[in-house]
Amino acid sequence: MTNPKLKPCPFCGHVPQDWPDFLHPTGGGWRDDPLGDGTMFRHYMRADDPRGMQGKCWELNCLTHEGGCGANVTGDSRAEAIAAWNRGPK
Repeated sequence: MTNPKLKPCPFCGHVPQDWPDFLHPTGGGWRDDPLGDGTMFRHYMRADDPRGMQGKCWELNCLTHEGGCGANVTGDSRAEAIAAWNRGPK
């Protein structure tokens, strides 16, 4: 998997260097289940939940051991976490 094009940290401007630590799955995930009215409800769970995950959550960290600020951004997929990082704080 190639490293995506990322902007510097949206909080402090640090440019990440350590990819295995910077962008990774969180160890948890999510599952969508139907509600009685036909809408879906997304709930989050640990990887060992017996109901099974439908997707993994991902996170990006501005690593303090590289001189970053420690900020953390998460998403319901790798692409969603990257988009949230690049978009910056709301």
